[in-house]
Amino acid sequence: MNSLTYRKIVNGLTVFAVIVAILIPDVVLELIAEPLHLLLETIVEVGDIAFEWVESSLDHVIEHLFETDLHTTQIIVFYIIMSFIGYLFYRLVLQLPRFFNYLLDKLVVMFEVNKGRAYLYWYSLTMTNRIKLIAAFIVVIFGYVFLGM
Repeated sequence: MNSLTYRKIVNGLTVFAVIVAILIPDVVLELIAEPLHLLLETIVEVGDIAFEWVESSLDHVIEHLFETDLHTTQIIVFYIIMSFIGYLFYRLVLQLPRFFNYLLDKLVVMFEVNKGRAYLYWYSLTMTNRIKLIAAFIVVIFGYVFLGM
């Protein structure tokens, strides 16, 4: 098959997917949400098992190293884990300003690029097409206000 046939197949599948998404959006959203939910549950379960393994290992090491009772061992392990979590939180807080400055720079660039594209698109339209665009926008807003609320 040539590329035109593949393009027709892809276009047909795209139109079919859009029609299905319009007709039964709840099923489409469920098909998207369920695998993501399963992935999230799996990640949380693996994290819980890993944490329990680390905690149990620390319990055994502290108990045999210092020959303490159960309560003292749990207190020592708790403070070791909280110290580690505190250090990770401290490192995260140190990295946040740099990350937010990076996001702000990207946001400003994206805003300026999209603003330029919007200006170019608006100035390339004829007066009739500008009126059509404004009318379509007003119809969508009225439809949302009267039908969506």
